[in-house]
Amino acid sequence: NHYAMGTSVKRTSNVHDLYKIGLAYDMPSEPVNGMDPAAVYEAVSRAAEHIRAGKGPYYL
Repeated sequence: NHYAMGTSVKRTSNVHDLYKIGLAYDMPSEPVNGMDPAAVYEAVSRAAEHIRAGKGPYYL
């Protein structure tokens, strides 16, 4: 919902596309609409496959 502890993300982080934080740590990342169950399922499935293959962490 774009809020952290009651404060807008725009006021708490200089990174507005939060999925890009993973890129700073050289991990694959992607945005996903948490309000869309099908999109969440697909993104988590991709992330789980990546992790189970031993390729390291994945940032959603």
